[in-house]
Amino acid sequence: LGCHVTSISQVAGTLKVSWTAGDRSCDVTAKRVVLALPPVLAASLAFDPPMPTEQLQQMKKTATWCGDWCKVIAVFRSPFWRKLGIPALMHSRAAPISVWWEGAAGEAEEEE
Repeated sequence: LGCHVTSISQVAGTLKVSWTAGDRSCDVTAKRVVLALPPVLAASLAFDPPMPTEQLQQMKKTATWCGDWCKVIAVFRSPFWRKLGIPALMHSRAAPISVWWEGAAGEAEEEE
């Protein structure tokens, strides 16, 4: 965490992932790389060999769901909102948090 991947290169049958973290930089090699980020952000990486132009253009045009949202995860000792009758999913145009949803603990919360 806290690393910024800058490029992915194919080198002698492996993949080299280059990244920076502050003033440090590093390379790691792997057989496979999984990119777990929106296509529009993946398009900003340098690929060698280069990504096909059509694929790169499509990645840049792909909308990112909730891309402009501020995302926060909060952990509470108890689900106090339930006692107050606040629903697990809420939308508001006036509140400081416009969307709120609960990510409960599955079976511990008697969910299926």
